[in-house]
Amino acid sequence: MAYQFDKIWSYWAPKNSYWANFADYKWKYCQFSLNEKDIVTHDYENNLIYCSLSSLNYYKYSQRCFSHPNFTIKLNQDITSIEQKNHLFKINSKSDSFLSKKVVDLRSNPSSYNPFFYQIFYGVDVILKNPLSQSNQVRLMTNLCSIKDGVAFDYILPFSDKHILIEPTIFSKIKEFNIAYFKKRIIDICKKENIVIKEILREEQGILPMGQFKKKDKYSHEIGGVLRASSGYGFIKIQTWAKEFAYLFEKSNELKQIKYSKTSNFMDTMFLHYLKSINNNRDVVFYKLAKNMNYKIFYRLMSDQLSLLDCFKVGYSLIKR
Repeated sequence: MAYQFDKIWSYWAPKNSYWANFADYKWKYCQFSLNEKDIVTHDYENNLIYCSLSSLNYYKYSQRCFSHPNFTIKLNQDITSIEQKNHLFKINSKSDSFLSKKVVDLRSNPSSYNPFFYQIFYGVDVILKNPLSQSNQVRLMTNLCSIKDGVAFDYILPFSDKHILIEPTIFSKIKEFNIAYFKKRIIDICKKENIVIKEILREEQGILPMGQFKKKDKYSHEIGGVLRASSGYGFIKIQTWAKEFAYLFEKSNELKQIKYSKTSNFMDTMFLHYLKSINNNRDVVFYKLAKNMNYKIFYRLMSDQLSLLDCFKVGYSLIKR
């Protein structure tokens, strides 16, 4: 099985940083809105860039990193069990088995989560018949609206004026993927944005748990613990985790858990508790975050870099009109 273009990672990065330069696409502006009138635009000036990286290009980059003869990549392996025998581990798949001295298990384990919400999305990568207006701006969280069990918004990445990703997204208490709902949302988005689709290049979908990591099994270093619990943004944090983990392993020859920011973990928990406790106006909560905080704090909130002072500013932004 060859690598496929199955997803796009988006993230913020300082301008001219490694991951900013590595990105396929970059934007200086991100837009938020409750409706067509209440619009907020973050201008990142010369400090930040909102970036997008295709999985295919990232996989190609990874293959170059793994070209060393000591590396072997086994694709399409459905792991059935991991057994410890003396000082070795036996990893069993449906088609093969492997012996190893160390195991780092990055598979997602639903029983390891205690989710407050699920981030559920369905996107279409499309070519347009006519140019998109304001194609230099990401629609990050536009047309925010409260729904029965959460909040919904539109997410649009304009790769060019005629090539975009349309991805309606919901944060929901209920883990349910309703394809009919998302397809209708895409039709509604096209009407609002005067979009006429010429060709659909590919589709992507997913469900991400938004909540605290609950427990670990003895082989596990859950990738779920690397995702931002309150946002789903995790690409940069995953790269940082991998680098730090590899460094610790090389230094000590032991598999050690990476410690995360207690401030950000606390803020994630409090924010999700608050969001879950209110039944209405969840859309207003996210709109206030974008409207009442400057872009630097919003970026740090979404990227696991909050300071204690930032936490107070986040709280104040929610009570400010």
